[in-house]
Amino acid sequence: MISRRAVIQGVIGSTLALPAGRATAQQAQTWIVQIDVDHSALSAADMIEAVGAFTERHVPVLLALDPALSAEQVQAISELVSANKGLLECATVLTKDPGERRYFQTRAASELRRSLSERGWPTELPLRCCDVRNDPASVDPFAFRDAGFRILISLQDDEEQTAPVFNAQDGGLLDIRGGIRIRAEDAPSAIFARAHSSASVFRFSLFDLYTKSKQKEWATALSDAFWQGRAFVTLPSDYLLQHGRGITSRLGLILETPDAKNPTAPIKEIMNQFSARGWSLSLVDPGLAGRTNNDYWDCDPREQAEPSLSKFQCRSSAEDAISEIGDRVALLNPDTEGGWTGLRADGVFQITTEFWPQGGLTDVLRVDPFSDRSLVLRSDDIRTPIQRRKVLADLDAYSSLNRTGVLSVERLATELLTPPPALDRVWSHRERMALDPPRAQTLDSEARASLLDDARIAWNFILTHSDPRTGLCPGTVDLAPGGSRDDSITMWDVASQILGTLGAGSSGLIDQAEVTDRIEGILSNLPVTSLGGHKLPPSFFHASSLRAQELGFDSCDTGRFLNALSVAVDTGAISRDAAEECINQWDLSAAVQDGRLYNFGSGRFHDVTNSHCNAYVRRGYQRWGFEVERALPPIPDDPSTDDLMALVFAAGDIGAYGTEPMLLDILETGADPAIQYLAELLFDAQLSWFEDTGEFKCVSESPLNFAPWFIYNGLRVDRAAEDAWTLLTLAKDRTYQTEDFKRKAEVLSTKSAYLWEALFPHPYSTKLRELMQEKARIQEQGFSAGLFARDLSPMENYSDLNTNGIILSAVARMLE
Repeated sequence: MISRRAVIQGVIGSTLALPAGRATAQQAQTWIVQIDVDHSALSAADMIEAVGAFTERHVPVLLALDPALSAEQVQAISELVSANKGLLECATVLTKDPGERRYFQTRAASELRRSLSERGWPTELPLRCCDVRNDPASVDPFAFRDAGFRILISLQDDEEQTAPVFNAQDGGLLDIRGGIRIRAEDAPSAIFARAHSSASVFRFSLFDLYTKSKQKEWATALSDAFWQGRAFVTLPSDYLLQHGRGITSRLGLILETPDAKNPTAPIKEIMNQFSARGWSLSLVDPGLAGRTNNDYWDCDPREQAEPSLSKFQCRSSAEDAISEIGDRVALLNPDTEGGWTGLRADGVFQITTEFWPQGGLTDVLRVDPFSDRSLVLRSDDIRTPIQRRKVLADLDAYSSLNRTGVLSVERLATELLTPPPALDRVWSHRERMALDPPRAQTLDSEARASLLDDARIAWNFILTHSDPRTGLCPGTVDLAPGGSRDDSITMWDVASQILGTLGAGSSGLIDQAEVTDRIEGILSNLPVTSLGGHKLPPSFFHASSLRAQELGFDSCDTGRFLNALSVAVDTGAISRDAAEECINQWDLSAAVQDGRLYNFGSGRFHDVTNSHCNAYVRRGYQRWGFEVERALPPIPDDPSTDDLMALVFAAGDIGAYGTEPMLLDILETGADPAIQYLAELLFDAQLSWFEDTGEFKCVSESPLNFAPWFIYNGLRVDRAAEDAWTLLTLAKDRTYQTEDFKRKAEVLSTKSAYLWEALFPHPYSTKLRELMQEKARIQEQGFSAGLFARDLSPMENYSDLNTNGIILSAVARMLE
């Protein structure tokens, strides 16, 4: 009599070889049987016996492995699956919600693989399915495909019976949702009567199959249903093979060669054949490949058809620590035990490898057409012309079937992972901080004199233009003969003037008595306006008349002012009593409500907590008794890549950010680790852009000497390439949203160049600062707000309080 397994092995395409008189597969129902192997009192032997009742009757079963199973249980099940290929396959179980981000879903899927591998799951035993126990609606099948899972199956705990949906997707993916949960008291006949007309998923708990009679009852009933033609009981992978939209797997190839520059004739022939086909490969030193204690393979990331795509090191250990040199791919050698492919906690994509199969590639793909592979081709595999022809014929057949070609491990990793721009940022930052970080520099007497001269010029602007009665400096001034000035200022500008005055004192341009007199004079002339029934500082006011220029309040600008007051108190320039007397004239409780930051505009208060200003100003408010919620998640002192990715995603959700306020936070308050990290990301992004294009980036907010008069240049850390660099205005006119306007208005910020040199000393920072010294000085009157990126021409004669005040603060830090 024909066996159930023989029928399965006879399946080709969607046509089934069935016993005489049996209904066709199209007429029969499709059933999938899932047994949850949960962490219970059942021993490994009990598990094997329960599952054996089904395999003995040739009933295929999907075993869903609980994350809490012991190593002994996992190993016993893996041995059972190995002995019953074609009848058993396993699914890992996802119990925690990884969130909607594809990165975190890939990490969750990878952690499932890692966990099973650590408990003894063999590297060579395929694991294609994942049972999703949380909300499947938020799960991205392609994120799980990154970690090698092709099939997602989900029956929520509150579902008694749901008609299953089998959704085959491009790329050989299958999403199965719904089914029937079987209880201990359920009888097969009653359940079969409730089965959907076309397909059903029956889900058992192994604990419910606790007696031999219950096991036999269900196994016999399912087997009879198959042989009677009522149902085709199958595995999810068999269903995918028959009904999927193409089973595309990917093949990475590594060629052993001791000397890539002087290859042997067989190796040279293979490399030439690869090049002619447009394939790529990676090279490895065979002397290192088999050493069990080798930490690295000596890998040459060679692309035969195109340049290298990403940095990687070839590793032999699944337990390697975070790379210190910016690795993006870790390649485990074929001798590694407990290897797994997926995205590790350190952000490195790990790939397991196999030696070229002795029987050739065709037989391996026939047994397992789903798995991606990275194969090591040794010199013994291509020693003779016959061997080389066989290898190429196998690869040609594979390439024709999968339409993906043969890839280097770099390309394989890129195709599997599809890293989001945020992860590219984290990778790039890691490499930068290891190989080319900012480094403290010692200033010689000439450099100190040059910086002191810069401070003197910046101070001249404040000294010349401050109103003698109020002590306040106008916001912007056209320094050309007969030029105009804009006396409108903000509390942000006032903070720049206070901090600039402290910088002038620190640099020795004025004595401490003058520092105190000037700051106390400013504090005694700050206006109060009534907004929504509360006394608050206006968002814009006149530096001389002190009249409010609009009926608004800005919590960000005021928060910076509070930071400036804290610095003034801490340095002894003013007393805390003087600072509190100033603050107490306003009702700042209206700015912070239930820990949230509020602005006032258009006649009402509105929540502005989620902004890049939050982290900077919240400490200003906290210093004076107002607790403010964080907009960005904190990170520990030794963050994981997951911590960093959560931060980068949160920063991207808020929007673009620039040099301000990140570097101001570091300069004035010391900044917490999250702000320090985002500043480092911006540093790396600007420097990387310069290295790639030869073009400077120095982004920040900046005044303009033409409409709309103010811009916000910044970086979106969740975007890539040119799309990451933004230029925004407060004006809604579409004229200011065109690419032509952005090219015209992009500015290299003068004040930001000095901040970078002060806090991130590096040859690039020095280039920026020297560029400003050369082009942005306006005789002895102050500094231009910036240079236009398009041609490095200065914003001629156009200077502002914020630029000069921040230059004074930055120079004071450099001269310490």
